[in-house]
Amino acid sequence: GDSNGWSHGAVALRKACRCPLVVGVFMDQPLEEVSATALAVELDVVQLHGAEDAKFVEELQKLLPDTWLIKVVHLPPKTSAKNGEGQLAQLKEKLSSYTSCDAILLDTAVKGSNSGGTGAAFDWNVAKHCQEEWGIPVIVAGGLTDANVAELVSSVRPFGVDVASGVEDAPGVKNSEKTNGYVREAKRARFGA
Repeated sequence: GDSNGWSHGAVALRKACRCPLVVGVFMDQPLEEVSATALAVELDVVQLHGAEDAKFVEELQKLLPDTWLIKVVHLPPKTSAKNGEGQLAQLKEKLSSYTSCDAILLDTAVKGSNSGGTGAAFDWNVAKHCQEEWGIPVIVAGGLTDANVAELVSSVRPFGVDVASGVEDAPGVKNSEKTNGYVREAKRARFGA
């Protein structure tokens, strides 16, 4: 669980991963259900999107030692009046509970939604701080579109990016042009392609 563990896990995943990775997203399911599902469908990654605590994550890691674990942590929207330093201190305390995870997915919390997909962005400097100061691989979600993903990737250089509503025409209806644009812009910013 120290910063070397975080970066070692990130390097190992990049070297060993198949593309695309098979990710299972779980929200507050019982430990046994998450483990059984992950093993049955041979998931590469388990993304925990609910209120799973550190004990749950540690037990899951024992059951799935070869599966990458990502914990979603929700942050206030960028327009929030929350104090930046106070937000970082609160986040660091929260993340210290999840050092057995291989990465953290930061998403935006919006009142009335506890599962993300809100289309709102948080302060990207928080993600940059997590990576540069604390050595935690960060996947950024929340408010990303084909119009802003390049800016995020070039300025923050996150471990990964996640998108849902940012490439949709309506809830659950993906737009292939927006999706292709999103991927193209993220790759262009990351690899100059």
